[in-house]
Amino acid sequence: SPSTYGHFGGSGTMLWIDPAAEVTCIAVCDREFDEWAVAAWPPFSDRVRAAYSSAGSDSPTRPASPNLG
Repeated sequence: SPSTYGHFGGSGTMLWIDPAAEVTCIAVCDREFDEWAVAAWPPFSDRVRAAYSSAGSDSPTRPASPNLG
């Protein structure tokens, strides 16, 4: 939603919070932020939102891990 905010960390971590959808996503890894993260995090975030939406807010599911190479 337009109210989503977050942060990409220099160590490859990512956090976003969507208060309107009541969804939070945190991804932690040990790879320095680079082109791989630019390519990986948006589709990963889309899958998190899709999994949460399809499961409903009472029973969130864990989406499959992206292939980060």
